[in-house]
Order: sequence, then structure tokens, then C-alpha cells
Amino acid sequence: MFYVLPLRDNNPVYHPTVVTQFLIVLNVLVYVLMLLGPAGYNHYVLQYGLIPHEITARIDLLPPSALPWPLTLLTHMFMHGGLLHLGGNMLFLYIFGNNIEDIMGPWRFLLFYLLVGLGASMAHVLLNMNSVVPLVGASGAISGVLGAYMLRFPRARIELGVFFLFFLLARPRVPAMIVLGLWILMQFFGATSGSDSGIAYGVHVAGFVLGMLLMPRFERPLYRRWSLRRK
Repeated sequence: MFYVLPLRDNNPVYHPTVVTQFLIVLNVLVYVLMLLGPAGYNHYVLQYGLIPHEITARIDLLPPSALPWPLTLLTHMFMHGGLLHLGGNMLFLYIFGNNIEDIMGPWRFLLFYLLVGLGASMAHVLLNMNSVVPLVGASGAISGVLGAYMLRFPRARIELGVFFLFFLLARPRVPAMIVLGLWILMQFFGATSGSDSGIAYGVHVAGFVLGMLLMPRFERPLYRRWSLRRK
């Protein structure tokens, strides 16, 4: 089986990226706590995952959450459905998040991350108003990071790993505009295909678009002026 993964980019960072590192650690820690918690993994998913019907009907389905039910719009962003889900999301956040935090600063980046994730979650609720299937994952927020990256660094080179099973076959360097452009096209076709793959493609598309729209408002002002002078 062939598959392709991003390995790294050639974009330097000029400031500490503590929020990106904190988010990665937090997501891993939550996953471990869900696995080891006394109530069991599935119980926590039902408690803190985003269930669209709870939001639209304004009710808390069983098992009841220990937090107010509207907060599942945020809590689900720090939960994942398995090691591959967690690993894939954290890999993308690690590669692309540090440069976006670098141009925004830690607090702006954190607010951007949460707002984009929240907006993508609301899009999911609107598209699946009667669904009682829990949504978990940081994909909406990370998709926003990808959208911001493609807008700001379209010419950055992304080193890809081309694998067959566990064997690395090639490591081409491809412009971010192509890598992320193809990625969002795949998400768009997945969202409009009508097939039930279990992947919330609509969340990815909504997050990506929101990230592109919001990114200019969250850049550091000095970075914006510097980048405009370079053009």
C-alpha cells in the first residue's frame, strides 16, 4: 500500500512556538487519560464529543457531561478516535503550526486556533443537525492552520515521504501551494461525494476556508508590514 505523508518544511521560525508545542502535548495527554480513565474511552467520547443534536435541541444526552453541554464545541477538539487519528493531526500541527504561531504570536495564535476550530464545529452542526454521532478531533482547527499556511507561505517547500508499507521510497520537495491545494481538493470531493466514510470532510473544508479568511487579521502588525515591503 502506497501513501504520502509530509515530513517537514523549509520554513524557519524566529520566535519560540510554545503554544504549538503545548497543544500537541495536551492532545496526547487527553488521549492517554481517555484510554486509562476508569469510565472507559467510549464513555468519554459520548460525554465530551460534539453531538450535533445536543447543540440544536439544547439537551444533554446520556451519559451526561460533567461540563455544560455547549462546551463540547471546544472539548471535542482535544479528543481523538485512535492513534492514527491523533498522530496524523499532531504531525500536521507540528509541521505547519509553528510558522503560523511565529507570524501571529502565541496569544493570537491560540485565539485563532480556537476560533477556527469553533467555527468548523458550528459548520458541522449546521450540516448534521439531527446527528447523534459524536465528533472528535482537532481537524477543524488544524485545517484552519493549513489554510493560513497556504495563504501566507504558498512557495514554501514541503518535504514529502512516499511510503510503501513501512518503506520510504522517495522524499520529494513540493511547494506548499500544491501540497495543500491537493489536500483541500480531496477534502472538498470527500464532503460532496455523499459517501459515509466516517471522516468529517466538511469540518476540514470549513476550517481551511475560515483559516484563510481570518489569518490576515491575526498576523503580528510588524510582520505584515515587513512582508508587504518584501513584495
